[in-house]
Amino acid sequence: PVSVEKEHMKEVSLNGKPVIFHGFTDLVYGNTVLDYKTCSAFRFNMFMKREIDSDLQLTFYSWLEQKRKVEQMCFIKGNTPEVKALPSTRDIGDVKWALSVAESIVEAIEKGAFPLCPPNSWFCHPRYCGFWDKCRGACEK
Repeated sequence: PVSVEKEHMKEVSLNGKPVIFHGFTDLVYGNTVLDYKTCSAFRFNMFMKREIDSDLQLTFYSWLEQKRKVEQMCFIKGNTPEVKALPSTRDIGDVKWALSVAESIVEAIEKGAFPLCPPNSWFCHPRYCGFWDKCRGACEK
């Protein structure tokens, strides 16, 4: 490995405001950034490749590490657990799109609007989200 659990802090200007990107890359080897995830066998087979190709976290890691190749190492839960790697690549267009998404989030927050997270996110759950009762949990009452 080139690095393991490497911390990154990079300041950029978005909408004229300084924004710090802070994250930890799980593993870098050669010219590839690798991130570890767990998923079900169903989700892996149906969705993971599409998700990997558009994952913003991997795009930011690619940008921070200056590596085009990214890879998701998936620990697949099921009757017969497996480990599979899903490779992908990123280019300057992907980075520009990711930074545009970040800019839109900064703009929304400046206006006092805090976008809801996608409901398929692992943290959109009463066990993990501190705002569950004010957000999705409030809708279930």
